[in-house]
Amino acid sequence: MPADQFEAAPILGIDHISVPDESAVLCEGFDRLADDAKSAGVRIAFENTPFTHHVNTTQDAVAFVTEVGNPNGGLLLDIWHAYRGGTPYATLPALVPPEIVFGVELEDGLAKVVGADLEDTLDNRLPCGQGAFDVPGFINAVLAIGWDGPWGIEHMSGDFRRLPVRDALTRARDAALHCFDLAAQRRDADPTPAASGTRVTPCCAGSPPERPTSTGRRGSFRRGSE
Repeated sequence: MPADQFEAAPILGIDHISVPDESAVLCEGFDRLADDAKSAGVRIAFENTPFTHHVNTTQDAVAFVTEVGNPNGGLLLDIWHAYRGGTPYATLPALVPPEIVFGVELEDGLAKVVGADLEDTLDNRLPCGQGAFDVPGFINAVLAIGWDGPWGIEHMSGDFRRLPVRDALTRARDAALHCFDLAAQRRDADPTPAASGTRVTPCCAGSPPERPTSTGRRGSFRRGSE
């Protein structure tokens, strides 16, 4: 990763950098990258993608991050990759240790991949609540993990790129906030611990809270194909 990204991090006020699984020696590379990032005051959040060769699913990503066990390296939970990777949202509270979650991203999409996987990922996302992903269900599952940090919106689509920037941002924000309202309604209707989650702080509705401290965990990383 270019050193100028680490230098820019404190200036831009960001606390983690998302990275794909491109390293040939993932565990060693991720561990070393997390150590390097610590010197710049940022954390590294690993984001799995279903169409890559090493860490395809959320389950794989959890095993990978816990196997590395670096407290400065964690997981970025993205609803798109959870859905496309076949991870049921209801399994997330039992699957994901709260201390490894460094960030969460929301968006929506169609039930089936359109075109190539990468093309679908970059061009076919929908505003929250306008596709097949059950965004309120994902929100409540992540809350049940114990997440109380900011929520990001990663909306990439050809349609939105043609909109004025303010219009695109407003539509994405409003759609996400509507899903938070729907998620709260579900928690009110089913106030069990798994459904109630914790407090919600969308990144577009206030200042992010202080981030939790990751303690690191050890696990057994095995790729899903092995």
